[in-house]
Amino acid sequence: MILSMLLSLLLLCCYFYLFFNRQHGLNIISFFLSLITGFGIIFIHLITDTFPYDLVSISLVGSLLLLFKHRSIFEWKSARMFLLRLLCISAAVFILAYGFYLLSWLPVLFLNGLFLWLCWIAVSTLFALIHYLSWSSTYSMIEFTKPTNLIIVLGAGLYREKVTQMLAWRLDRAVALYFAQEQPVYIIVSGGKGEGEHVSEAEAMKAYLIEEHIPENHILMEDESHSTYENLANTKQILHDRLAFRPENMTIVTSQFHILRALRFAQILKIKASGISSRTPYAFFDTALIRDFLALMYCYKLLLTIYFGLLFIASMLEANPFLLKLFGQ
Repeated sequence: MILSMLLSLLLLCCYFYLFFNRQHGLNIISFFLSLITGFGIIFIHLITDTFPYDLVSISLVGSLLLLFKHRSIFEWKSARMFLLRLLCISAAVFILAYGFYLLSWLPVLFLNGLFLWLCWIAVSTLFALIHYLSWSSTYSMIEFTKPTNLIIVLGAGLYREKVTQMLAWRLDRAVALYFAQEQPVYIIVSGGKGEGEHVSEAEAMKAYLIEEHIPENHILMEDESHSTYENLANTKQILHDRLAFRPENMTIVTSQFHILRALRFAQILKIKASGISSRTPYAFFDTALIRDFLALMYCYKLLLTIYFGLLFIASMLEANPFLLKLFGQ
């Protein structure tokens, strides 16, 4: 339990650090390590058959810090509705976890262990969601101060051959970053043609940037991709084929619900890049958040397979103590 308390303290420090929107140390590796820390706390409580008061308290603190940081959300009806939908999703996962816990008391061999396992999976999901929200929020609020020599803007669909509001916000963030640099930098706009579209996302994004006074010769297009992974894989090829220099400080710009997955793909492709993110219209923000949260967790499928496997074994042994004696013999 001392180990659990120490890990909880580390996680609490992480949430306070994120609250102040610090850029230093804000990367996908830190996200992964802090996620592992939370999973470690959950596993300790499972094998010691104790309620995770420390993790619950820290998750509540993290949620309150998140709400306070985004307190302006209460000023708009669409934002309040988004928050209500997100709270309903969180409450549903909590109720599911509690329901599985009650079912784990059924005197049915192995089935009780299965329900206990599902309970801890639901608890893990709720923690991971809060953790994901805390990190993605920070990327949308940091003031990027590091110098960069290449900006990568990921596409997000078009409307009548024009950029959508969400994509415009991504481009606005990139424009602000471009003009904050002491030296001119390249901007790579990435995105192919969608079904029924006559121009690629990259073409529409380039036109928008030119309207915002970005020199055309500073804009490179990647117009063949149809997914985030392809965005970055094709961009990596462009860096190799078309640039006379090797960028050392790259910055990925996308929406806040999307930034962690983009950075994870960049890590897989061995693209060393920082990230900043932009706002998302509240009308479909909750759907986008949940979709990208699940997609990001899938990017860590090996970790989750091992973790869920350990939870399953521990749950079966906890719910059926005779198995310990059986294995002991």
